[in-house]
Amino acid sequence: MSEWNKKISHFFEGHYGTDTLNMWIVGFSTLMSFLALITRTKLCSVFCLIFLFWFDFRMLSRNIQRREAENQKFEKLIQSVTNIFSRKKNDTQSETHVVFHCPKCGQKVRVPKGKGKISITCPKCSAEFVKRS
Repeated sequence: MSEWNKKISHFFEGHYGTDTLNMWIVGFSTLMSFLALITRTKLCSVFCLIFLFWFDFRMLSRNIQRREAENQKFEKLIQSVTNIFSRKKNDTQSETHVVFHCPKCGQKVRVPKGKGKISITCPKCSAEFVKRS
């Protein structure tokens, strides 16, 4: 058994392996396989095979720098998409302050909460407007 382990580890030396992009590729391949079973279309099966070949190509590649660059670009893309959909705010800021937009120029103005009706002066265009905080 240890002889097989040595042969397998020797085979994978110098190959790229797996990363985030490869995990997404496997996920898409699984999804396409599932859709092929449900819809019984060959197009989904073809896409499943394409994703699997792409996965194998990336995993067995010896051009490690290029695969790492591809993965970094993919992770940046995923991060930008998740940033669009997540509306995470700083909890301490949202508890103590409220943000208004200047009606004249659209500048964001942050004011403390709980001060009642206040007159706000825009720092950009010096327009004054009244809001309830």
